[in-house]
Amino acid sequence: MSRKRTIMGDTTFSKRGPNPALQRALRKELAALDFAGFAKCAGLALRASGYRDVQVRRTGKDGRNRDGGWDMDANFRAGLLSMKAIAQVKQYDGVPVQKRYVDELRGSMLRSGAHQGILITLSTFSEAAKAAAACGTIAPVHLIDGEELTEVLIAHGIGVAEGGRGSLRIDKRFFGGLEDPGQGRREPASDSRSLVTIVVIQANRPARIEWGEKRPSDGRTP
Repeated sequence: MSRKRTIMGDTTFSKRGPNPALQRALRKELAALDFAGFAKCAGLALRASGYRDVQVRRTGKDGRNRDGGWDMDANFRAGLLSMKAIAQVKQYDGVPVQKRYVDELRGSMLRSGAHQGILITLSTFSEAAKAAAACGTIAPVHLIDGEELTEVLIAHGIGVAEGGRGSLRIDKRFFGGLEDPGQGRREPASDSRSLVTIVVIQANRPARIEWGEKRPSDGRTP
């Protein structure tokens, strides 16, 4: 079992074995971010997992995007081929993601020609959502819940830092750098919040956030 101790008021966690205490602390930080910051963390997790050219796109005050059901575009390698993936991000905390979001993402895959769909949440997935994702062969959807997301972030040192004496701690400086000065942190909610944002993450290049209006892909005025 991981052990937890406090040094000079800063909570640190053991690096040995599974670390549920650190994962809970990391989930709390992720839940407090605005949508742009959370989306950037999700994009960094995909990049760390081998995806390339990750672009996170979300617009609309009502939480809807103009891409028709997905928030991220990415590429991944399958042998010598470069394949397209799309992802939907749900900044839920405590409320299971339902089957309809799997169905929506699969429909978006078919419309966009994507080879893989990814559904990312801080929470969990309902049994119906898991069953729906498991049965898809033509349009496969991979589910990433809060536990898996935090495992990937911790494994790649995203949002955590060395705490000394073989321990890890939450990297407050990292999370502070994700915040939009005009938005600040928020109280954790059961639904995701949306901002007009484009997060661009490319292999071998620093991640950056570009704030602004995304142009509709069909050229029409929103």
